[in-house]
Amino acid sequence: MSSIQSNITQYILAGIFIVATVTGIIIDEFTHQQFNTQFNNTLESKAWSLATLIDQENGLVEFDFADEMMPEFEPSENSEYFELWQGNGKILERSHSLNDSDLPFVKINQGESVFLDFDLPDGQPARLIAIHFTPQVDLEEEDSVLQMTVQSANHLDSELALQTVTLVLARKRDKLNDDLVLNRIVIVLSLMSMLIVSYLIIRFAVKKGLSPLTTLSDEVKLIDDHSLDTELGQHNMASELTLITMQLNHLLSRLNAAFLREKRFSSNVSHELRAPIAELMTLSEVGKSCIDNPEMILQFFQDTQDIAQNMNLLVETLLTLAHSEPGRVNTNMTVFNLHECIQKSINRIRLNNKDCADIDWQCATDNLPQIFSDWDKLEQILNNLITNACKYGQRGSSIIIRTKMQGQQLSCSISNLTADLEKADLEHLTEYFWRKDEARSGGKNSGLGLTLVAILCDVLKISVSFELDVNQRFTVTLSNFPNRLELNNK
Repeated sequence: MSSIQSNITQYILAGIFIVATVTGIIIDEFTHQQFNTQFNNTLESKAWSLATLIDQENGLVEFDFADEMMPEFEPSENSEYFELWQGNGKILERSHSLNDSDLPFVKINQGESVFLDFDLPDGQPARLIAIHFTPQVDLEEEDSVLQMTVQSANHLDSELALQTVTLVLARKRDKLNDDLVLNRIVIVLSLMSMLIVSYLIIRFAVKKGLSPLTTLSDEVKLIDDHSLDTELGQHNMASELTLITMQLNHLLSRLNAAFLREKRFSSNVSHELRAPIAELMTLSEVGKSCIDNPEMILQFFQDTQDIAQNMNLLVETLLTLAHSEPGRVNTNMTVFNLHECIQKSINRIRLNNKDCADIDWQCATDNLPQIFSDWDKLEQILNNLITNACKYGQRGSSIIIRTKMQGQQLSCSISNLTADLEKADLEHLTEYFWRKDEARSGGKNSGLGLTLVAILCDVLKISVSFELDVNQRFTVTLSNFPNRLELNNK
């Protein structure tokens, strides 16, 4: 698996290599042209310098060349070469460095010059310049020319016809080739050196730049299920990683809270199930000794049925909680009247809970707007709240259910008088298995009713709040019901 560091290094080096290669090619081509141009200019300047030594007089071409003044045209390791032809191709002069060999004769027009690469007789590479020109005329006795008679003019013109010559000058180009090769080697070595230095610098810079990410990775590697409370350090953290670190710390905090909640949940479930199991074991021991007593056998089965019902209710509540986490539960959202849902919950509780039969219900639930929610889950919420009011409210007091409109927002409150609850207890009401008085519940209440209410309200996007006034009236308020008017506006 490739790393970020290697990928960044490879991409940057590839980019530098491409740019450097293109630049090297451009530099090589430019220097090649410059060296050739300089070589050609030197060759051309010398050729025209030799041309100044050539003149003609009375139709004869003369080359005023002195070997001792130009030793480079003598046979040696760094010899230069020249050869002179008349316009008709007749050889007039050649340098001693050629011995008996000839340079290539190039036919060109007068006033033109041309450069050619060729091989010398000994096989060495060379470059020549060929120029075709008219040598200057040498008139030693100007007065005699002015005194020529008109009658002899035509005869003199034919005698003194101007001659043209071709001069070829050549020089070995081995030094030029060596310079071009050396220049190319320097460019290649410079490119390689630049790549090596760039690689070292990039590797160091990328490693230095990614060091906070490496540190963060090392810290994350050390975290396991026993160290979820660890907080990743943000000191000297790069700005790009600050948000990631904050999100990881937030995630670890939520995971730690979830693990602790699951541990507490498992511990509480074990505790809640241990009690009915112990009761069943005790009843089984008692049942062995009362086989001949019909009344005790009847009571035995009745107690067994009650314990089984309590266990079944506990398991069903736990399953409901497990399947009611926000984002995991499916909802069947419909439009209905809150009055009908409240009335159905009241009727069901009165039918199944005879302790609530004598309670005075005060329900102001007429002419309510329709809401957009899940009927079954809202009925489950109302059942739990009204059942809690029946079980924990003061006997003989009234349970009041009120609904009201505040602008376009609908709210529903369920209140009852209580003697044991304190304001400090309100924040614990939705905790798993929390009960104010274990003895009063008789082991028949799991302490999950309001927990389930809070989770279902979160699923249905309904706000729930708890309040305890100075008269010890405990009120649960459900608000922010999505109503039909809001649905139509959307």
